Amino acid sequence: MSAMTDPRLWLAPGTMADLGPLRRWVARAPDVGVETVQADIRPGELGAADTLTVLAGSGGALVVAIRTLPDFLRARRTNVTIKVKVGETTFEIDVKNAEDMVPLIEQLIERVWP
Repeated sequence: MSAMTDPRLWLAPGTMADLGPLRRWVARAPDVGVETVQADIRPGELGAADTLTVLAGSGGALVVAIRTLPDFLRARRTNVTIKVKVGETTFEIDVKNAEDMVPLIEQLIERVWP
């Protein structure tokens, strides 16, 4: 896998109600910026889900942001699922698998942005 130019990942919560809280949560991580990306609605679709782009100066900053997700998931009153995309690889995490998935995501980030 070749290194990408700028460290970034994408987050897509399972519901739009979790988008704002997730954005605020991840934005607390040091050295990251979080942007909301509005989805394009195509003809015939009822709607599309917005996503978050997490930008950082280094892969290490992205790892710090990813490490906050298990606490976010535990803090939610409902079962939340978040899709995390790094490069072309997508992971789906929730409160049940977060502790196992976060290290896998970290390893991918560290391979892409050593």
